[in-house]
Amino acid sequence: MKTKTKKCWRKSEKQYLHLLDSFVFTVCAATIFTFCICSWLLDINYKYTIDMTGPVVDVNHIFYIAALASAYYLIRKRQIQFDFSLVLLCTVMVFVAIIDYHTEDYVPVSYAWILPMAYILGKLIVGTDRETINEKIVILYFSMAIPMYIQSVLDIGSNWKTGWALGTERWPEFWTGEIEPRTTYELGFVLTTSAFAFALYVFKKHTIASIIIIAANVLLQYMVMHVQGRQNPVLLILTILIVGCLVVYDRWHGDNKRLKKIFLTATTVGILIVVIIAVLFTTNTFGLMDKYKASYWADGGLLKNERIDINLTAFRSMLKWPNDNYTERAGLDRAHSMVLEYGRVYDMTVYLGLTLIRLLFIFQAIRLTLVKNSNSWIKYLIVPAFVSLNLYYTMEPNAYAHRYFWMPGLFFSGMIAGWLELEGRKIEK
Repeated sequence: MKTKTKKCWRKSEKQYLHLLDSFVFTVCAATIFTFCICSWLLDINYKYTIDMTGPVVDVNHIFYIAALASAYYLIRKRQIQFDFSLVLLCTVMVFVAIIDYHTEDYVPVSYAWILPMAYILGKLIVGTDRETINEKIVILYFSMAIPMYIQSVLDIGSNWKTGWALGTERWPEFWTGEIEPRTTYELGFVLTTSAFAFALYVFKKHTIASIIIIAANVLLQYMVMHVQGRQNPVLLILTILIVGCLVVYDRWHGDNKRLKKIFLTATTVGILIVVIIAVLFTTNTFGLMDKYKASYWADGGLLKNERIDINLTAFRSMLKWPNDNYTERAGLDRAHSMVLEYGRVYDMTVYLGLTLIRLLFIFQAIRLTLVKNSNSWIKYLIVPAFVSLNLYYTMEPNAYAHRYFWMPGLFFSGMIAGWLELEGRKIEK
């Protein structure tokens, strides 16, 4: 009788914990969705600005929810592993906050705990169950991708509504009417663009969802082209190539002669196409080079991206003035990169710390790409997104100006770290 009662109690305890897990996960997913669709309303300035008007949500509220959820997941996990990436991230962000505080720039100080919390939550929320971890990542991915997409549609749609009369560089965003550059609005499309190749991969199993993702990509590319955006079209091609390479890598083995034949044929055809296009452009056949030069792609676009030159100049300037803000010291232009902007404002030590953090995240992503098992298919979704977000952060300074823009990237890095940690525990067993 006692044994039967004990079994019933354990069963009810598992059911209770399952319901609690589902509740906490749902709250987190809902918070992420709301955060991503209303991110323009997040602010800390209102604490220090007397005459600030309009709707505002304190970004620290996101931190409180994430902290409570992370504490819950850590208790459920019952294990703490040393994470050098997290320690380094916290150290650099605290160092930045101390500088901000002493210069009386109080608004960014809160990001000393907000940004690391995005990584922590991403690492813990995936859980410790290999059977559900990929499902959780997919849900979290689209809990972020869908609202970001909607917000960018609203932001660019406000320009579309005027017949594109607001230009292609800067115009008011939807929620608050603040003037922002086109590249800021393009960030909201990055995750949907990155999911395009994954939609093709799972088309047979999830046809309706795949069609929705493909249709969303058609719309976003149309909108981006109208405002002369370049990032998402390039990322679309890049992420298709990444997923293609990952699929080939996973299925490549000695007995699969058919795959090897297809791969070699596709590679040969691809190289020939690139060579033919290069020759056609070089010789200006059919006026292709003239048409390219007359398009917006030639204006700091594909073949000559001015951001690269700007960032190289900024890096040299930082080497020349490693402890000074070279914009204030020598009147030089700002960088077009998140990490370089941190280095410009704070000093080269912060730049080196953030660069090392990003290299550690890249190493984790590479480790995920090299895993071959029945559960590693999630890399077809999360690795292209990781690459796309980090390319965006490398070529755009927005995640420095609006620091919560880095939170999606940190969250994805945390999920990759959590997935690898669970995989490592399985190997140890």
